[in-house]
Amino acid sequence: MVQVLHCRYMDACFPADRVRTLVQAFQGFDLENPSRRTLEQFRAPAILFSRQGWEAVKTELTIRETIVLAQALTVLEREFEWTGGSGAAAIWIVKDLLDRQPKEGKFLADWIVDRTRNGYLRLACDGRPSVRMWVSDLSGMFAH
Repeated sequence: MVQVLHCRYMDACFPADRVRTLVQAFQGFDLENPSRRTLEQFRAPAILFSRQGWEAVKTELTIRETIVLAQALTVLEREFEWTGGSGAAAIWIVKDLLDRQPKEGKFLADWIVDRTRNGYLRLACDGRPSVRMWVSDLSGMFAH
């Protein structure tokens, strides 16, 4: 079992090196067809972090690591029915990547849309300008 999850709230205890450890654990996973047995070690506690938490670690990750992190969080939320809702960590990641690296962001957004049950995450992946503006306004309301 990979020991990377020790704290429920990522902002408080997940520095960039711990995020990277989590990413490395998932780089070898088949995220297209994950086995529940393989994912079980990541079941609890749910991985939570805020927009500020993402801002603090995003420059420490490569684009590929960023994509793997968002994919892993998407799969874990779906498989273990975590109630991320509008605060799902993958939302901050996909929105940021769509802004910083549109091509890679679109790839990630398209991947997530087909694999998530979280309607808020689907909205964050929607590239239509009017939806992006609305999601941005909504995010500002819940940023703190």
